[in-house]
Amino acid sequence: MKYFIFFTLFAATYAAPTENNKIVGGYECRKNSVPYQVFVVAGYRFCGGALISRTWVVTAAECYKTTIQVRLGEHDIATNEGTERFIDAAYVVRHPDYFRDADIMLIKLSQPVTLNNYIRTVSLPSSCAVAGTRCLISGWGSEDNTPNLLRCQDTPILSDRSCSSFYPGQI
Repeated sequence: MKYFIFFTLFAATYAAPTENNKIVGGYECRKNSVPYQVFVVAGYRFCGGALISRTWVVTAAECYKTTIQVRLGEHDIATNEGTERFIDAAYVVRHPDYFRDADIMLIKLSQPVTLNNYIRTVSLPSSCAVAGTRCLISGWGSEDNTPNLLRCQDTPILSDRSCSSFYPGQI
């Protein structure tokens, strides 16, 4: 799990969004197995994010709206499972170079969240993971075809060279 946040930050910062910006394949995450995953509601836009402290969430800057709600403890976003906590954003900090080149944003929660079995902070890595390291990615898919259940996929971290060949001119 400690590589999740690195992968999330790397992907949010360096990967250019595409029209097919979603987990392809993968599997339904075991319920409450990704307690740091949050569901960000920004107007009519939905994004994923990670709880990095009791008061901060990291997500994509493209999710910015003036009103943002963070839903923690979610698995099935269509059902009230009794594990959820909804907290409004107090304010956000977008990367100063944001315009699809630095697609990362921090959300300051309006109040600290109480950690429990369903809501936890992600373990931050102490160093960058090497290419080939397997990591878990999770989310609810693209905004035009959002599945209700949290999806997971185990995937390797790609080298800069591989990313550049898969996404020419976008890295």
